Amino acid sequence: MKPCRSTLRAGAGWTALSLGASLLVMAPPVAGQPEQSYRFLEALEMASPVNKGSLSRFNRVGNVEPGTYSVDVFVNGSFSHRRSLRFDLFEGQGVAACFKAQDAAMLNLRPDLLAQLGQRECARIEELAPGANAVFDLANLRLNLTLPQAQLKHVARGYVDPEHYDAGESIGFVNYSISQYYVRTAQVSHSATYGFTDSGVNLGLWRLRQQGSLGYDNHAGLAWNPVRTYARRALPGWTSELTVGQSFTSGKLLSGLAYQGLELSSDDRMLPDSQRGYAPVIRGSARSNAQVIVSQKGREIYRTTVAPGSFVIDDLYPTSYNGDLDVTVIEADGTRSSFSVPFSALPESMRRGRSRYSLTAGRTRDTDTPALFMDALYQRGLSNALTGNVGMRLARAYRSVLIGTTLAGPAGSVGLALNHSYADTGRGARAGWMLGLSYSHAFEATGTNFSIASYRYSTAGYRELADVLSERHAGRGNQWALANSSSYQQHSRFDVSLSQQLGSVGSLYLSGLTQTFYHNRSRITQLQFGYSTMWSNGMSINLAFQRQQVSAASSVQSGLDPRLPQAGRPGSSVMLSLSIPLGQAGADRPVLSSSVVKAAGQDLYQSQLSAMVPGERHISYSLGASHAPGGGQDSLNGNVGMRLPKVNLNLNLARGHDYWQAAANARGALALHGGGITFGPYLGDTFALVEAKGAEGARLFNGQGAVIDSNGFALLPSLSPYQRNVVELADAGMSSKSEILESQRTVIPYAGATLKLNFRTRSGHALLIRLRRDDGQPLPMGADVLDPQGELVGMVGQGSQAYLRIAPLRGNLLVRWGDGQQERCAVRYDLHGQDLKAALLRLDAACIAAPRREAFLPADAGPPAASGATQ
Repeated sequence: MKPCRSTLRAGAGWTALSLGASLLVMAPPVAGQPEQSYRFLEALEMASPVNKGSLSRFNRVGNVEPGTYSVDVFVNGSFSHRRSLRFDLFEGQGVAACFKAQDAAMLNLRPDLLAQLGQRECARIEELAPGANAVFDLANLRLNLTLPQAQLKHVARGYVDPEHYDAGESIGFVNYSISQYYVRTAQVSHSATYGFTDSGVNLGLWRLRQQGSLGYDNHAGLAWNPVRTYARRALPGWTSELTVGQSFTSGKLLSGLAYQGLELSSDDRMLPDSQRGYAPVIRGSARSNAQVIVSQKGREIYRTTVAPGSFVIDDLYPTSYNGDLDVTVIEADGTRSSFSVPFSALPESMRRGRSRYSLTAGRTRDTDTPALFMDALYQRGLSNALTGNVGMRLARAYRSVLIGTTLAGPAGSVGLALNHSYADTGRGARAGWMLGLSYSHAFEATGTNFSIASYRYSTAGYRELADVLSERHAGRGNQWALANSSSYQQHSRFDVSLSQQLGSVGSLYLSGLTQTFYHNRSRITQLQFGYSTMWSNGMSINLAFQRQQVSAASSVQSGLDPRLPQAGRPGSSVMLSLSIPLGQAGADRPVLSSSVVKAAGQDLYQSQLSAMVPGERHISYSLGASHAPGGGQDSLNGNVGMRLPKVNLNLNLARGHDYWQAAANARGALALHGGGITFGPYLGDTFALVEAKGAEGARLFNGQGAVIDSNGFALLPSLSPYQRNVVELADAGMSSKSEILESQRTVIPYAGATLKLNFRTRSGHALLIRLRRDDGQPLPMGADVLDPQGELVGMVGQGSQAYLRIAPLRGNLLVRWGDGQQERCAVRYDLHGQDLKAALLRLDAACIAAPRREAFLPADAGPPAASGATQ
């Protein structure tokens, strides 16, 4: 069925909706119709015989004016996207959304259904997909689509078509942190200035990035420290990312290296939400059309309906790495059955059938001798519980091969890795093995959680590439790098991290590390233990113990430089702290914290009062004092911090027995674009520049306080790549002379994209104008008011009054309530002499018959201009 062309311009329909709903009078529900439907009885408008259908067009439930609307699209009850859709009048069907090819592509319909559009400009959803249905919720600008599963492509939950990824625009940006430090003692003064930058610009899909720091010290002078410079781009067809330049290997399976070269690796962020991370496949059976509910630790994480017979659930969202999954099957007759699926996974666990790879080639950085190398890694989920890992590292006279696996079971998740290396160290060949074993599990009954426990054992000949390069360099007289390496000639290493929940009593944590080396080179032992709890009144207490010991053998035994320190003295410390909120409950009430630290025979007592300025939560301050028995180490300190829309500022001052110190820091970001420079508090790798001319003062939801500035721009600091992001503007804080015509946008950015989003606004004076026809009769309710460009700017309501917003102080308007020449009239208005600062202007005006079908009166002719209302 061909649509009838609308005479309204695109973007005008929303005005009719918002104004008509607020101004029109509705009769009670008509018998035989749904309770929520209403009928406009034009016969009641006895004083206005010219209605002729201007109100009855709203009698059909869900009726809207033809035009273009920015709507939230929900598919089968779930939010899909926000999009501007055209609504046309279809003969015999009323007004409905007309889907163009690019609109229909967002619905995940089968390709053969999309091909039906052919050369047609657009079509109703019922024509595209048999059995589909569309219901438009006018009040919420929400389009509810019901699409049969048979008409949809089979994709995982959260799937986003790569065709919808947005690369954004070429916007330059700089994240900066500038610090100034000064200290003065009785003997010397020292000052330093330090600045760190993270900057970049995008060219199409390529993201150019540079990180570095510039420092000035009054003793050492000026120094530039480049961290890395690289270019990166996404390869959606391969679900991968390419990096060229200076970067770092991941360090997940093979040791991490700084390099200059290129890397091609999988990017799991491009996967649907339900395919990222690790979650097991659930298999079961149902006797009827049944509900399947999956819970973890008592919390429901998944629910679906399955047909009779066997079912498979393979699109769970990643959850906690520990905690069995409880599956409940509710049959059609209400009977229930339950079973559990063991779930305990290490971070490297992968779903069945999923794989991940990484290829790196280049030259090492930050090593004694740069060397060419190549890395290759591959991981694959072999079954519901088993993940396989293989890797290889090659360099001149060096090779390392890794094979490993991760096994998840009821008793926990175990990872096993075996790595063999061969190297020519310059003093002979060395070959050896390293065995790695890791374990993770949560004991739900006791609330005990092993975050990770790992053990590594190496033979004397095993070498990491960085150590080999240092060893070759050490042969020429430099032993320092080897002495500082934590992996050179490592014999064994054991790490453990444990947490224990004690219910309302509090929680405990324990972490430890012990590491030994061959030839009695050294032994490192670290231990941390803590307890914390909080009471209902906000008071909290923390107890922490820490011990570290590094023992080293003599230089003769270790073969290292005799100038190196030979042994480390064990050190232990205990800290007890107490926090007490002061005053009435509230987010900005002051907090008094006190602590005592005992370490190496030296006691230290500290107290700190911190708070936010009442009514100004972006301003915080603290005052503190510390005391050490014996004198000489007492001090006072103060801090003031301000979180502003465009920058974060911090100032620290301290005064001690024979010194005083001051430090200041400013952190922020700026973006360079065609409209100038826009400032913000910080920018993530993926962000948006929002343009809304005339909307100064409007705030961005989830924008970290971002506000549209006087130039009409604001920075949204962070977006989630390859996911739907809803960017929304709030008009609170805006001038009463402006309004936002489009308050939401949905975007799906590439990783690292810099998007520019333009929100339509309208600026002008809010006007309530009372209209009279030239014969003295009032205008019919529901009549449209259009500007000289044909844009719908208002609608006539009760008492022949129309509310609209217009920018020109003088001009013409057209009022239309039908298609005939006698069903329209023209208005001339003039706002000169009015109080233009008022939030709402009131006028009286005459509306004379338009001489032509589409006529607008010229500004210098026509009826007398509207005058200020006397009421």
